[in-house]
Amino acid sequence: MTVRSLAITPHPVRMPGTITVTADVSIPQTINRLKMAVVIRKMVPLLANLEIPLPCIQSIGSCTYDDVCFAESLQCPLEAGEQEQLTVSATVDEVPEELRILVQVDTHAHRR
Repeated sequence: MTVRSLAITPHPVRMPGTITVTADVSIPQTINRLKMAVVIRKMVPLLANLEIPLPCIQSIGSCTYDDVCFAESLQCPLEAGEQEQLTVSATVDEVPEELRILVQVDTHAHRR
């Protein structure tokens, strides 16, 4: 799969709430499972806007998901061809107090 553009809304991400990832993609062959690596970096303005990668804790942060076809908004298999506005939405519940610093971030979407 080739991702031509990627957007995350809302910006900044708010939790609890719904996060939506929208992508313009090309799918050369049918996909039955879709693995996704999410990298979240927290910008630290006091350190010359240094971006610090956040760890994956309880599926929050920089995590790898083995199959995002579980999302109710994404139906697999994804058929080969051009897909405009492929969208995945997920609702995130209340975040435990000790993890809130991890999710209070500006989002930066990168494609690979």
